[in-house]
Amino acid sequence: MLVEDDWALSQALSTFLMRSLNCEVIGPFQKVDHQAFEALESNAIDAALLDLCLENGDSRCLAVLLARKGIPFVIMSGLP
Repeated sequence: MLVEDDWALSQALSTFLMRSLNCEVIGPFQKVDHQAFEALESNAIDAALLDLCLENGDSRCLAVLLARKGIPFVIMSGLP
């Protein structure tokens, strides 16, 4: 699962994950909304990359759900 609101970065990350690591990417999601939660519930997700600070909020609530499900995740941020 990929949550990233910067379009160019999300495309670069998706491409890297698919081509270099042979991952199936769920997303990318530009915001945490019902589509992201629905994807989490309806897909077998092995890991997630989450941009912490999104244009329309943050991804902490999604991180909590991932942790409860025992799904590993990485939180990334471009903020200093």
